[in-house]
Amino acid sequence: SFKFADNETDLRFRALQNGVIVSDNALSAVIKIKQVDVGYLKSVSAKWVNKHIVISSGDLSDLPVGSYLVELWLSSSNGYEIYPDSGFIKLYINQNATGIAGNLISSITLGEFQQRFSDLAKELIDNLPEGKVGPKGDKGE
Repeated sequence: SFKFADNETDLRFRALQNGVIVSDNALSAVIKIKQVDVGYLKSVSAKWVNKHIVISSGDLSDLPVGSYLVELWLSSSNGYEIYPDSGFIKLYINQNATGIAGNLISSITLGEFQQRFSDLAKELIDNLPEGKVGPKGDKGE
């Protein structure tokens, strides 16, 4: 586990096959993450470091505070090995002193905000009803 907004913590995993540590760094490693009531969320490419499969907490910075379930997928030209054999690894992202406690708050970049605002303004202008026409004025000289 780690705290929300911590993007420098290494998360280390080991794969065991019949009680023996799998340490074949020729295998490509991916961590797959799901949430119980939501389902599959994302995959994160991992690296091998001293017989451990490692990802950074920064790779999970888009996930809110909460509880997650993790699998390790090792792939070779023959297919996939998925660990653990049964169940999942539990991962917790804990609240920090300044972090959010409830639901995920959607965030957008300034560019996305400007684009959405521009699109909304165009839609409003395009859908404005024609103004009321008043009486014809006197002819000027």
